[in-house]
Amino acid sequence: MKRIFAIALLLVITLSACFYIFYYADEHKKKEQEVIADAKKVVVITDLPSDMFEPVKQSFYNSKKINVEVNYINTVDLKNIDPVILKKSDIIITSQENLNKLKSMRKIYKFTSEKTDTVLNIFKDKDGFWTGIWINPTIFIVNKKFADNNPDFVYSWDEIFNHINIRLSMTDFIASDITKDLLMSMTEHFGEDGIFDRLWIANKHVIQYGKYLSTPSRMAAMDKCDIGISDYNEAKRTEKEGLPVIISYPIDGTAWYLYGIASLQENNSEESIEFINWILDSSNYKKNMEDNKNYYLYSNDMKVNSDKFGKDLIFWDLEKNYSDEGKKTLLDLWVEKIRFGRN
Repeated sequence: MKRIFAIALLLVITLSACFYIFYYADEHKKKEQEVIADAKKVVVITDLPSDMFEPVKQSFYNSKKINVEVNYINTVDLKNIDPVILKKSDIIITSQENLNKLKSMRKIYKFTSEKTDTVLNIFKDKDGFWTGIWINPTIFIVNKKFADNNPDFVYSWDEIFNHINIRLSMTDFIASDITKDLLMSMTEHFGEDGIFDRLWIANKHVIQYGKYLSTPSRMAAMDKCDIGISDYNEAKRTEKEGLPVIISYPIDGTAWYLYGIASLQENNSEESIEFINWILDSSNYKKNMEDNKNYYLYSNDMKVNSDKFGKDLIFWDLEKNYSDEGKKTLLDLWVEKIRFGRN
């Protein structure tokens, strides 16, 4: 009996030892894999808000097990980015305007792939230095009561500017980079005289020039204006809240604000190539973006439904090569002649 007990005890000890050997070997293997994963990373510079980019960063890690190290900077610092940070970074994500400036400063490098090749030409650099990823068009956001009472209204730029009985709301052109870009885009499309003639008339029935991008859509929702000139992102946020507004696409086309991506290294790492191609496929993270209330169109996903009036979204053909001097001149002229001028 003692002999059987001894054999059984030896068997238990042997099995326990084998279990712990395999367990710790497996744990060691997992830790090695985690160390390897941690060693794989891509370094990104961006002036995007962290609450917008962090979900994207996390989605990429969950998908590819590649870390994204982010240097968040202020837009005004782009011209004076620390050379050490630039040298150690792989990618930059910022606005089209900033990407064009970085290109002229020779701080970004060409990058093309199958993913960049399918982006429409108006949303990428013609020489391959940067590629657009997120598009934020300018649209009209309409108070539902106004839309119901005016079923035959034509939602075009000339109609909303020229009908002085319409209560109009828009964000001040000097309030944000997006609205400054809108003034430049409208000037490129209509010509300087053309847009200033239109804005002169519009000034007579603008209820309020908002300080924030959200103001036009909020005013339309509260019946404080009939039509707001809004960016798509803010309009969708208001619509998603179930407020009484309708998004309308201008029938004569519209401007857009663009965020894009560029390489900061002449020889890209495997991780940075992986990241650029990954972010150009919106199916990887679109739901995550929208769950965090960020609503954009995507350069490689242009399946945009018609608006509730049955109109398609049409983009103006813009080059968007605006100099700082030209922008300042136009903004100063608008402030002097229209914003605070006499009608």
